[in-house]
Amino acid sequence: MHKIFKEPLIHFFLIGCAIYGVYLWLTNQNQDTSPIIVNEGKVKQLVTMHKKIWQREPNNKELDNLIQEYLLEEIAYREGIALGLDLNDIVIKRRVRQKLDFIAEESLPRPSPTDQILKDYMNQHPEKFRQDDLYTFRHIFFDKARHDDVVNQANQLLIKLRKTPNIDTTNLGAGYFFKRYYQSITIDKLDNVFGKKFSQMLVSTSAQNWHGPLQTDFGSHLVYIEKIDRATKPKLVDMRVNVLREWEHDLRKQATSSFYQKLLAKYEVIIQRPLAYKKGS
Repeated sequence: MHKIFKEPLIHFFLIGCAIYGVYLWLTNQNQDTSPIIVNEGKVKQLVTMHKKIWQREPNNKELDNLIQEYLLEEIAYREGIALGLDLNDIVIKRRVRQKLDFIAEESLPRPSPTDQILKDYMNQHPEKFRQDDLYTFRHIFFDKARHDDVVNQANQLLIKLRKTPNIDTTNLGAGYFFKRYYQSITIDKLDNVFGKKFSQMLVSTSAQNWHGPLQTDFGSHLVYIEKIDRATKPKLVDMRVNVLREWEHDLRKQATSSFYQKLLAKYEVIIQRPLAYKKGS
């Protein structure tokens, strides 16, 4: 008998029994033993989910499999909770937070969005509904990667263009990199195409005249602004959908913030920062 207890396999067996005993004790302590009820509403939900995926209703065998899978999922959830597998799990925490956010967003009463409410919101947040000036211009580009003295070339052509501004510029400059004509383009889009340096210089120029050379990292640019469509103050009738969306978004943010501040007030919070991250350091 003494020799038997010295066998490694016996040790593993006893450790396994101990772990299983702890498992049974933990699950018995926290076990949810209430019946698992698969009611008509749940069955309809399973059928609906199947229809969304397969575009048809499940047959009897498929429905049995769906119910069985739901039962296994519910059992796994209950067993996991009983074992505390949900504790300190960042994925579960984020999912619960997401669900609570949905509750928080609807926690405050929301007024009916009348035109007056939306107009007031527009006036309070003009930056959200700002419309941009639109620029239409001809463009000649000199690529510094292909020519050494692009500034001098641009200046020489500029003298000629100012004398005869309406000459055909189709074959002037390098047309492979940028377009020769831009119509109704905003400053933000110009930033994306040419960079901020170009657009900042462009807004300081006047229409109906050739300007340049405007220098960028790409090379030299000559521009002839045909027209500038100045932005007008937006009207609610033209932007109601956007205003309503932004207004509802702000209300949800306010409701969520208020909801969590009230919850936070229920708890004692102790923050222990590492010395390197002390406030004011």
